[in-house]
Amino acid sequence: QRERTYNLDAIGEDDEEESDDDSISDLESDESADKETHSSSTGINPSDYLQAFTHFTYRFTNKKVMVCDLQGVFNTDLIPPTIEMTDPAIHYASAKGRRMVYGRTDKGKFGMNAFFRTHKCTPICKYMHLSARNKKWNRDWR
Repeated sequence: QRERTYNLDAIGEDDEEESDDDSISDLESDESADKETHSSSTGINPSDYLQAFTHFTYRFTNKKVMVCDLQGVFNTDLIPPTIEMTDPAIHYASAKGRRMVYGRTDKGKFGMNAFFRTHKCTPICKYMHLSARNKKWNRDWR
């Protein structure tokens, strides 16, 4: 039996551009992306989970850390289907201005802004109530 996989890419390093702006703008969107992609049996695009995970790490760490640049394969032959990820990058929003705390791919606040410039909340984001408009998020998830 042949393993069925889908290549996934949530955000690439090439999508990021340098900027002098260190503020994190909360550009979290409630709109779904309009794109035709392969979807799993649930009707959800496997890459939606990666986008939502990145968004979740940002919210869960009180906007201090973001795990992104997630790549990997979605293996539907396993039960439950599994996402095997490789080569993540971590962006850290240092209050003291420290740079590249998590290595050369750590773009700090700029990297977080780059993610939200392209991110459209997925059905998973909506299910987890990750919108910036949800003021009760910390109470509900902590």
